[in-house]
Amino acid sequence: MQVFIFIKTSKHVQKIALAISDEDKASVNIGRHVELLLSGEEENIKLVRTNELHIYLKSHKYIAPWADAVIFLSRHSGSPGKPVITAHTPGNFADAPYGGEPGKLSIAFPYLIKLFLMEAERNSTGSGYEVAMEPTHHGPSFDVPTAFVEIGSSEREWVDEKAGEIVAVSLLDALKKLDQSKFEVAVGFGGPHINHHFTEIQLRSSYAIGHILRNYDIDGASKSSIVSAFERSTPKARVAILDWKSLRSDHKSKIVPILEEIGVEIIKTKDLV
Repeated sequence: MQVFIFIKTSKHVQKIALAISDEDKASVNIGRHVELLLSGEEENIKLVRTNELHIYLKSHKYIAPWADAVIFLSRHSGSPGKPVITAHTPGNFADAPYGGEPGKLSIAFPYLIKLFLMEAERNSTGSGYEVAMEPTHHGPSFDVPTAFVEIGSSEREWVDEKAGEIVAVSLLDALKKLDQSKFEVAVGFGGPHINHHFTEIQLRSSYAIGHILRNYDIDGASKSSIVSAFERSTPKARVAILDWKSLRSDHKSKIVPILEEIGVEIIKTKDLV
C-alpha cells in the first residue's frame, strides 16, 4: 500500500519515503498520526508500508525504488528503559547481527536527524519523554540517505497516542525546514549507546551529526568503515567529534591516525557542551 503525501523537501533530496512496518506497533502509531496531520499541500513524499521489520530490509528498492531518501518510523527498545524519542542513522561499523551488511553504513541524513531532535524536544515539553541521539548500530545498509525516528522504550510507549503525535509532528516540521537550514556535518566517536553529549550537540550547536561510532563497536570497526562514515553522508562530513574522556587509549590510537590521514577537523565534545 502506498499513500501519497506532499511536502516541499530539500533541494538535495527530492523524493522521500516514510516507511511503516506493520510488524512494529510504534511504526503503525506514528504513521497513523502522519496521515492525520497532512495538509494536502505538501509534495514529493510517499508513505510506504511493509510487513517486514525495517532492520532486515536489503535495499530501499524493495519498498520505494523511486526514493532519494528513506525515513523509518520505528520503535526503540533497551537503553535508557524509560519514555524516549530517538533518532539515528542505520548501518554497521562491524558485524551485522541485527540486519544490514557487515562494515557497511547507510548514507546518513544529518540535517533531518538534527532538525527532528530539535523539533521533538520542543514538542515533547511536559510529556515525560526524553529526546536522545543514538549511534549507528543496526541495519539496514541502504545506498540512499536513511534515518530512523523512534518511540521507546517499551510497548506502553510504542502505542502511546501522544508519543505517536509528537514524533509525527516533529518529523513533518523538520522536513519543512530542510531547505531553510545550514549546519556543519560531523561524525561522532565514543561514549555509550545513549550519549548525552552528542544529543546536546545536536540540540544546542551548529553541528549536525550523521553517524556515531560508539565505544562498543570500535574494536570491530575497520578503517574503511570509519572513513566511509564521512563519505556516506548527505552532505558529506568534514568534522570528527570525539567524546575524548570515554575513549580508551587504544581506541584513541586506532581512531585519531585515521582521522588525521583523511584530513578532517577533530573536535572534543568538551569544547562544544
